Amino acid sequence: GAAAAMHGGGRNRRSGRGGRNKNFDRKHSHNNGNQSRSDISNMVQKEDEISAHRSMKDCPGIARMVSCQFTGFNGLVSLGHDGLLKFWDVQQKNMVYEENLGGPGQCVHFAPPFLFVAYDKVTPLVPDIEVGMIGVYNLEAQPLARKDLMISEAQPYAHSQRVAAMTVGGSLLISGGGDGVVRLWKYEESVQSFVFFQNLMGHVRPVTALCYIGA
Repeated sequence: GAAAAMHGGGRNRRSGRGGRNKNFDRKHSHNNGNQSRSDISNMVQKEDEISAHRSMKDCPGIARMVSCQFTGFNGLVSLGHDGLLKFWDVQQKNMVYEENLGGPGQCVHFAPPFLFVAYDKVTPLVPDIEVGMIGVYNLEAQPLARKDLMISEAQPYAHSQRVAAMTVGGSLLISGGGDGVVRLWKYEESVQSFVFFQNLMGHVRPVTALCYIGA
């Protein structure tokens, strides 16, 4: 079902060293519950750092990050207020994909095989006003491409203000915006994408966090 190629753009920067299977190193340690704070700090040490995103005025450079694993990739996805979406091979310390979304990134959520990316953008039907967009990537489809969700043709955006939270429950994508709306998006097999399904009203201020609790 969910293997459609979606519309969007970006550039592939996969390194020649990236052909082999990559996995994160996981170092396990046993804690008897009596270790001091200094013991723990000695166990966790900085290994390296990567200059990833540019800071904007009054905003840190990185908006959100998420670990991500799909066919041919096991690494990190970062989203910045500089409008850049980047895929990282952490072990090789290489950026393997980059895309300019055209507006500040806000949040990102990964629910295999889909990556959901929220960002701000000015649309032709709402000039001079940034609205909240949600781009969807099917990471198992090639070439990698983005499909932007919209409420309707007359409302070509996900929220009238920035998207601050996203989660997934069953076949639903659930988003929360600065407009105080919790919005449900249902996966439709016929179009192999998510379409607007329902609004949940009840907040008078921005929705800042979401958590789906299944049965």
